[in-house]
Amino acid sequence: MKYSIGLAVKDDYDKIVRLYEKAFEHREGIVAKYYTGFNEYLSFFVDRNNAFMVEEDDTICGAVLVYETPDMFCGRSLYIEFLAVLPDYQNKGVGRALIEYVCDEAHKRGITEVSIRTACYKDAYLIYRHMGFRDSQSDCRFLTMNLKSL
Repeated sequence: MKYSIGLAVKDDYDKIVRLYEKAFEHREGIVAKYYTGFNEYLSFFVDRNNAFMVEEDDTICGAVLVYETPDMFCGRSLYIEFLAVLPDYQNKGVGRALIEYVCDEAHKRGITEVSIRTACYKDAYLIYRHMGFRDSQSDCRFLTMNLKSL
């Protein structure tokens, strides 16, 4: 698969909205109907250069939103807020590529920890564990990866 990964910009909003609709709800229009603050939410990440997307042939097939937080123990931590991949691109390495890209970017910024939240019964949990994330809370929904070892 030949694709490119880069920062999302405001012109990508509509494409990202459609991506999330198809990836999670499998129907267009659900964001506008139920998530009225989504554009403001998306703007928060895009304006801070914390929204990344994967494109293949002018199709946004994956996106991830992240934010940086101060951390008392490790200095700064990056939190993966929202990761989505179009159904036709799932299980083809797009999500993994996005996470690896985000981790590389975090490492370049001097961030030493990346966290993600997922449901422990989902396939994504096992994928994140395989990538090096480890449980950080007893309910297995919060996983963390220490970037010092990269």
